[in-house]
Amino acid sequence: FYIFRYASNADHLSTDDLLLFLEAEQGMQRVTKDKCLEIISHFEPTKEGRGKGHLGIDGFTAYLLSEECDIFDEEHKEVCQDMTQSLTHYFISTSHNTYLLEDQLKGPSSIDGYISALKKGCRCLELDCWDGPNEEPIIYHGHTLTSKISFRGVIEAIYEHAFTKSHESQALKLAMSCPEEFVNHNKRYLSRIYPNGMRVDSSNYNPQDLWNCGCQMVALNYQTAGLMMDLYNGWFKKNGGCGFVLKPSIMREEIAYFSASTREVIPGVSPQILHIKIISGQNFPKPKGSAAKGDVTDPYVNIEVFGIPADCAEERTRTIAHNGYNPIFDESFEFQINLPELALIRFAVLDDEYIGDEFIGQYTIPFECMQTGYRHIRLLSYTGGIILNCTLFVHIAITNKRGGGSYKRGMSVKKTKRSRDYTSMKSIGVKAIDETFKIAIQPLRDGTDLRDDVQISLAAFKETCGLAPIANIKQCIRLLATRIANCGEQSSLTYVMKGEYPCLEAQGNLPDILRKALMSFEDLISDCKNVINNADMVHEKLLHCQRAGLEWHEELETVCQQAGLRTKKLTKATENFAWNIRVLKGQADLVLQSKKDCEEYVRQIKEAAVSTGLAKQQIEQQ
Repeated sequence: FYIFRYASNADHLSTDDLLLFLEAEQGMQRVTKDKCLEIISHFEPTKEGRGKGHLGIDGFTAYLLSEECDIFDEEHKEVCQDMTQSLTHYFISTSHNTYLLEDQLKGPSSIDGYISALKKGCRCLELDCWDGPNEEPIIYHGHTLTSKISFRGVIEAIYEHAFTKSHESQALKLAMSCPEEFVNHNKRYLSRIYPNGMRVDSSNYNPQDLWNCGCQMVALNYQTAGLMMDLYNGWFKKNGGCGFVLKPSIMREEIAYFSASTREVIPGVSPQILHIKIISGQNFPKPKGSAAKGDVTDPYVNIEVFGIPADCAEERTRTIAHNGYNPIFDESFEFQINLPELALIRFAVLDDEYIGDEFIGQYTIPFECMQTGYRHIRLLSYTGGIILNCTLFVHIAITNKRGGGSYKRGMSVKKTKRSRDYTSMKSIGVKAIDETFKIAIQPLRDGTDLRDDVQISLAAFKETCGLAPIANIKQCIRLLATRIANCGEQSSLTYVMKGEYPCLEAQGNLPDILRKALMSFEDLISDCKNVINNADMVHEKLLHCQRAGLEWHEELETVCQQAGLRTKKLTKATENFAWNIRVLKGQADLVLQSKKDCEEYVRQIKEAAVSTGLAKQQIEQQ
């Protein structure tokens, strides 16, 4: 059981053990012993355990099953994005023919459709207004047999329910029997997409395809449950369920190169590697409406990634026969996510032995809302309700293709400087402009070297510690502390600060494997120091190059035409110019983020040294 990996005693976690688990495995920062005691007090069932500050197996299990270990990041349960930008910079939760409860031709209309949509966070409603009796407007699907409802009643319902889910503004699309034209320039203009008129059964299309194009109001039939509404509901959880989600910066910036169909690396965006381990399931019910053989299920888990086409992928576990109560899957998968800000992950549990309905439960979550570590996923029914006590137990890790990322990320691709893929500037075809961008070549190489060097040394440190690439620094320090403790009293390892940077000083006769690990540690600290000392300078050089390039922006087309560029060549020059500007801004941001990561590594090393006792002597001397 997972408790034994961190327990200093066989049958329970002490406060120190729990602190280490929370920081090293769950990715929590700055955890205090008071927080650990709070967890023990809340989840430990025995009075004796609570009194001693111990968390036993039952308490640990209860903690892992609690909302504190939910896969959804608590930060995103509230509005957490900048809400002051232009309306065109947001995806907006939008309903189509909100008043309909069933099909588009003869089904009932109801005020309940508006109330239901508003409770789900919908911010753009459709009111199909027509003249009614007694000079009172009515709402219905014009020229069909759908029933009619009062316009006044709908407005009153909106007044009552519009701001119970969100305090953000409400948009109403009034279709006054004539269509309104939208301009599809989604950085400056709003566009609204709605289901084809042939979808008389109120079926839905894939909203992801339109989000990839930057369309703000992608309207769906809220009354129709299923995969597409799962994606929709999952997506708009991202910003506190307020109905507005900020577009990725590459979709908002005036000068930015982005094509949703590209298979290339998106300039300025570091591809992420998502590691998912499906460990087990709990209390899977039989599919509703299924005529499956017998009374038990044969479950399997399907994992789908939705995003730009380059990111879309699907994997599944093996089937566990005749066990829907506590199936053990224990299977791992990896997915490359090239544009994390647009990615959604859907976990679906299905029954392999069925006749009719195979669906058991699902959960859809934006990539950026996933918490790392050991997490439980509370599965939802076909209509979106929580299935009581029905969960998936998983482990989540996130690294990136180069090996960068925050404190909880750390996979590396080892490359020498000679073989590295340096980001380059693309030719505009105008000598003066190309010369402007040429000054960025060296800063781009310097930025790549800074980031890659620290990630290569980080990967080497993990490797010499005998840990997987998804491990973090705290786990490495903990392992070193354990190994030195097993070397006997003649050997010791002490954490000290030399200037602003940590050092591990060894005494006595150490095994070769431990000496190699310490050498790797020194290399890592040296590379971190190099990044921290030089990142600001490289960052400023890259931004200087970007500012110099932007000076050509207003007259770009004129200058290109004067240089003889026409039609396709002119279009290519414009695209390459946008690419270069975006690359410079993106690479500058990545260098600055690398500095923040290195500062975080240094901080984590100190915390791990204190919690493992390596810094004890230094603390006593102070």
